[in-house]
Amino acid sequence: MTYTDTLQVVRVSGIGVPISNEYLGDGNDIEASFDLKNGNVIANSYVLTCAESDSNVFTDLIDVTDYVLDLDKGNLVLTAAGITKLGTMKLYGNYMFSPKANNTLIESFFNAVDQEVEKTTGTYWGEPKSFTEYFDGKLSHAYPSSDEPYARQYDEPDCVNVKNRNVVSLDGSYFLRRGQPIAKEWSYDSTGDTYTDNTEETNKPSGVGFKPFGATTAADDYCYIGASFKFHGVLLNLFTKGVTLGSNTIEYFNGVSWDSFTPTESVTGVLNLSTNGKLDWSPLSGWEKTTVNSSRSLYYIRIRAASVYSTEPLMASMVMNQDFIISNEIPLYNMDYTSYGEVTFLHNRFSPGIRNIRVDYTAGLLTDDKLNATVSEYAALLTTIRLLAAITGGSYDDATSFTLGRKSVGIGEVYVNVREAVRQFEVRALNLKNQLGSNMMLGGI
Repeated sequence: MTYTDTLQVVRVSGIGVPISNEYLGDGNDIEASFDLKNGNVIANSYVLTCAESDSNVFTDLIDVTDYVLDLDKGNLVLTAAGITKLGTMKLYGNYMFSPKANNTLIESFFNAVDQEVEKTTGTYWGEPKSFTEYFDGKLSHAYPSSDEPYARQYDEPDCVNVKNRNVVSLDGSYFLRRGQPIAKEWSYDSTGDTYTDNTEETNKPSGVGFKPFGATTAADDYCYIGASFKFHGVLLNLFTKGVTLGSNTIEYFNGVSWDSFTPTESVTGVLNLSTNGKLDWSPLSGWEKTTVNSSRSLYYIRIRAASVYSTEPLMASMVMNQDFIISNEIPLYNMDYTSYGEVTFLHNRFSPGIRNIRVDYTAGLLTDDKLNATVSEYAALLTTIRLLAAITGGSYDDATSFTLGRKSVGIGEVYVNVREAVRQFEVRALNLKNQLGSNMMLGGI
């Protein structure tokens, strides 16, 4: 997400020069190359047109379709479609350029500026996107609370404040069960139709390791991983990384049959057990407990081997993703939220714990044009301050001239007013930040 663009930056900073109807040359149904008189053209500022001689009826050329423009160099190349459209008419350019900085230099500041905007205001201002945050639980009722007989007993509901304002929706909330081991791990050998219980080795931080599939892996061997609670990720650590030409699949039990799903791999090859890493997945529709080899009923996922291995994997350990083991999924109708980020749990009380409350939500700007314009100007000002420092080398108050012996040297003349300009930009930026709201964690207003 970029909160501003180069055109707004040069307008805010005052380093852009507009050019109108610059004559570039005549078309001849052959020539494709033309040059603007200036380089450092600013993106989104240019329009190329063509017209007959002595005519005020102009036809626009379409960027990419009719021509390609090198912004920094000012070189223009017409496409075949552009040559045809220009014909023998006259070609004109309307654009803005900066004598001080090219488009590439200005864009180089945007990533840092976006981060500063979010850090100083304490929120995300782009198009709505998903966020996940974790909170520490607390003991809500350390002491009985009652005002009786003067008033009826009432305890405020538990609540948290998410980092971002502009909250659009709550997408899920969970009380987590941290510190959970894998309850059962089975290796299934399809050739011998046998199960091997590797649970003890699975939960050891170190040990002798175990084969996740059969003794010699074959297609349709399985690695079963079971837990007492729904879990949404597992970290796989290998003593020996496997080598296979197949592509393994992962499945869960939906109450009737085993369904495949697509996990997210932290590194390509985790599902094939060819590298260490994590598998994560979103909540699974209709996931139910089942038994495997007469075990107690658990939430199982299973990895199915697609083919033989030329190098057999040897598993060291498996660890569930402790950030998403669900002890209680909170119904969204039992929750309330405000657009500025306060999330209230109407009927569910927090339990003590570290990062044991998870809130998934969507935040961002929808159609508030006023806020979008304010954020964009704020980002442009922060970019401008960086840009002026780059242009001047940070020398805002150098002596304008001095004499050393027979030598007279003048420096800094063009930057006489830069310090005052930067000060005014900083004042304006502070004003906009206060309109948007400051990050309270930084001690802002």
